[in-house]
Amino acid sequence: MKSWIRRFLLLGIILTLAGGTVLYLAANFFFQPEKLVRKLEKRLNCRTSISAVELSLFAQPARLVIKDFAMAKRDGHADQQTPLADRPAITNPQITAKEISLAVSFPHLLLGRIHVHEFLGSEVTGKLIKPEEGDHSLESLFDKPRRDDKKPKKVRDEDKDKDDDDDTIDRLKISTSLRSARLENLTFVIELEKKDTRISWTDVNLDLSDVELSPGDLETKNHAKIAVRANILFDHLESGERFGNMMLQGSGDVRPVDPKTRKIEPAVDFQLEALVGTRLETAPLMHAVAKKLRDLEKYGIQLDDIKLGGDLVQPARLKGNYRDHQFTLTEDTTVDFSDYGFSLAEGSWYESEDGQHEFKTTLMAGPAITEGIIGSVDRYVRRKVRFLPPDVFRRLIGDHFLKDGRFTLKLITKGDIGKPRVGFSDKLPDIDVDAVKDSAEDLIKDLKSIFR
Repeated sequence: MKSWIRRFLLLGIILTLAGGTVLYLAANFFFQPEKLVRKLEKRLNCRTSISAVELSLFAQPARLVIKDFAMAKRDGHADQQTPLADRPAITNPQITAKEISLAVSFPHLLLGRIHVHEFLGSEVTGKLIKPEEGDHSLESLFDKPRRDDKKPKKVRDEDKDKDDDDDTIDRLKISTSLRSARLENLTFVIELEKKDTRISWTDVNLDLSDVELSPGDLETKNHAKIAVRANILFDHLESGERFGNMMLQGSGDVRPVDPKTRKIEPAVDFQLEALVGTRLETAPLMHAVAKKLRDLEKYGIQLDDIKLGGDLVQPARLKGNYRDHQFTLTEDTTVDFSDYGFSLAEGSWYESEDGQHEFKTTLMAGPAITEGIIGSVDRYVRRKVRFLPPDVFRRLIGDHFLKDGRFTLKLITKGDIGKPRVGFSDKLPDIDVDAVKDSAEDLIKDLKSIFR
């Protein structure tokens, strides 16, 4: 090989190595913890901390790993851009992650931007507090930074309206190339101050796949698939009483962005299973139903021994959709416990934003409870029924409340789920009118048999 060719190749190799080194150092400079924290705090109304950033620039694809991420309410350190080394630790973070791993676009990294292909979050925690009035805690965290406190209130309100109008996928600059996202061992706590209730999602594994999201074509490229497995705990804040826990798994089809408003307001068609291991202890809704059942005492039906709750004995399947904060069942759902079960009818719904609901429910007692109810009616007949034959009364009660040999009752609950209104869906028998009518029909049958 001629000497000039060797020199040319050697020069090319040196330039390539030098260029790669420069690119590597430049990319690492852009993505130091200090730089990333400043970018986030410039864009969002929060304070952030990161312990370390690892960048594998020549992996396929390039990978950015963020360690010990935390995000909290904005404070003076974020406003004044205090260096990370001079800041105290965040004591009350609202979002944390042990590790965030991002498969990213190499060309965008060189320009100091993050264009995500795949996302993985490990040991993620979040906490949302919803006061009686105003925004929840995470909503304010993801607002634009507030630097306008000295402006007149009217101007601040006008600016806020502009921010709300601009709070779309276009401002958030969501990547169009995200293929998948996964959260491992997520814990997410929701505290509803008005309801005095805490909902804790623990041991959550959540996967997003088949993601296609294009801001320029939201009608056709605006979908993803979701799979989730989680344990959900329901607790009363003041008393510390546990309403129950639900072991849940399932999947769904997601439309992440509303095409009309361009806001990130997911719509989901879901298929879920409440697994064996799910347990209900008590809840305001169940208390209200139990109280309403006392109205049946005038028929001799005693339900004092029924405890609404217990362990699920087989999986309960729920199919429905989520739109505009509202969960709606699109198929009937049956939930079975050891002594009784209930079904929720298609069209039952719950609105998570204000806690309103409407459940169309059928309560079905098991053999032991049904036998006890029949016995209580017999005792009632012997003690108090004097105005008609006992068999007529028993048949009247049985015709209305027994179905396929099981005590069955249709209920509807409405309104605030913490203070529900409970009613009977079917008209209850009028003892005076219906019983006399039945008694007269029996008398007519007897007379006909005598004069045949």
